[in-house]
Amino acid sequence: MGIALVTGGASGIGRATSELLAERGDHVVIADLSDATEAVQSIRAAGGSAESVMTDVSDPADVDRLMTHIRSTHGRLDAALNAAGYEGPIGAFTERTVDEMNRVLAINVLGTMLCMQGEIALMSGGGSIVNIGSVAGIRGMKRLSLYSAAKHGVIGLTRAVALEQAARGIRINAVCPGGIDTPMLAKLARYADPDRSPEEVLGGAHPMRRLGQPREVATVIATLLSPEAGFITGTAIPVDGGVTAQ
Repeated sequence: MGIALVTGGASGIGRATSELLAERGDHVVIADLSDATEAVQSIRAAGGSAESVMTDVSDPADVDRLMTHIRSTHGRLDAALNAAGYEGPIGAFTERTVDEMNRVLAINVLGTMLCMQGEIALMSGGGSIVNIGSVAGIRGMKRLSLYSAAKHGVIGLTRAVALEQAARGIRINAVCPGGIDTPMLAKLARYADPDRSPEEVLGGAHPMRRLGQPREVATVIATLLSPEAGFITGTAIPVDGGVTAQ
């Protein structure tokens, strides 16, 4: 049984990935600032193995406690998904405050950095890490400037550290979702048009004329985390219904 860590695993893409990894036989440690009890119970009810550790990925002490728990309880880490994220405020860049900038960068960039450092230290026998980027990290996204900047940073970090760790057998990749039917996307859709569903508001922006589902992203992530993708590292793979191909 592999030991897998999923940050942001209580909902959305993180939860879908936690469920899929558990189905494939991994023990999943879900780290989330929200209560992940329901996600853990669902995995166990389906015959999987999971636990949760409440964690603020932007807090170095919290991340250190998480990694210490994994080391003392399991002795190692084989796979990790860094999905904890925060879209930040929506609106013009010129209206953004320093506090808003710090918060978006702390969760998306610093949080990924802190977790990756801990994860790599637990992967003495090699392993695989996937970071959640975004199409906003590949192309600009107006009115989400802070999020776009943060996700560009996550992709750059992924590529740089992948080069550093390649010879140690640790693969690091990013997956860049487009519009996926998650609670985060629902917030963005409500801002754009509170009277219509996320599918109606944003689905048509994709060449496939629909939103993606969390499980569709989770399938790509689980493949990258598995030995089947053993020669893939340093990539940023869009899962976006064709948006970045336009």
